[in-house]
Amino acid sequence: MVGVKVGSPGVTGQSGLITVNPAAPENLIYVSGNNNTLVPGNNQLLRVRVTDQYSNNLSNEDIRFILRSGNGTINGDPDSITVQSALTGIAEATLYTSALVDTYEVTALIVSSREDSVNFTVITVPGAVSYYSFVPVSDSTCRLVPAGIM
Repeated sequence: MVGVKVGSPGVTGQSGLITVNPAAPENLIYVSGNNNTLVPGNNQLLRVRVTDQYSNNLSNEDIRFILRSGNGTINGDPDSITVQSALTGIAEATLYTSALVDTYEVTALIVSSREDSVNFTVITVPGAVSYYSFVPVSDSTCRLVPAGIM
């Protein structure tokens, strides 16, 4: 609510309270988590900001994150999760990846209007080898051959 005070030489006045409401949700904007590459089994925080047509951040808007592809979960759910945007307009969900190499596609959308949506892509790739382990095999069919003799 806003009070407006106006004045000119010799004349002053004050309005009653004016309530300013945000417009309907219209835009969903990437904040973080898109086009990232991870080692399988790691998690990726996906964040979006919801705004109205005047770029005002909107709080308490329901945003749905939907897992479209990949063998993982969103906040522990295998299909989708709905979260509310914070005072800053930020809504977030965590993509939990499996232990396998995969490509994950997640869509975030505004539940009330579906005016806008964003698609996240997260790819998991094999990590570096941390160690090797060799275990000797005792097998009667194995024999040692001196170098150079076949």
